[in-house]
Amino acid sequence: MPPLHVIELAIEVSTWSPCRSKRGVVIFHNEDIIMTGCNSKPGAFACDGSEACKQTCRREAVHAEQWALLGAGANNCRGADMLHVKTVDGVLVPSGSPSCVECSKLALVCGIAGFWIFHDDGWRRYPVVEFHRLSLSFPLSYGVV
Repeated sequence: MPPLHVIELAIEVSTWSPCRSKRGVVIFHNEDIIMTGCNSKPGAFACDGSEACKQTCRREAVHAEQWALLGAGANNCRGADMLHVKTVDGVLVPSGSPSCVECSKLALVCGIAGFWIFHDDGWRRYPVVEFHRLSLSFPLSYGVV
């Protein structure tokens, strides 16, 4: 299981997202926090929570993982783990299987070692190569930010 303070921080960070789907990420190494991120649209494309916003979200939003990796810089992530959470009203809920090729590619390039996701049966750590392979096999029509 990942460190409790990392889980708690990821949950808090997810609540900062203006998007309907609240996602939070923490990049960490052992007990040390490297960077956080939550999903949101960049700059002039700010999320307003409307149905129209939701329709363009898939093309416009930056994923929590992407924000965290951008903030940390590739060299600061080597050997670190990334923890992803999805929340509803600030409460941790299970996430789906690895499904984002864009995030998995960036994690590979940045040297992330493992990727933690909470499922119905608890936490699971995916080595980054396995996470990428599973994301590659996920149907392309899927994509929730």
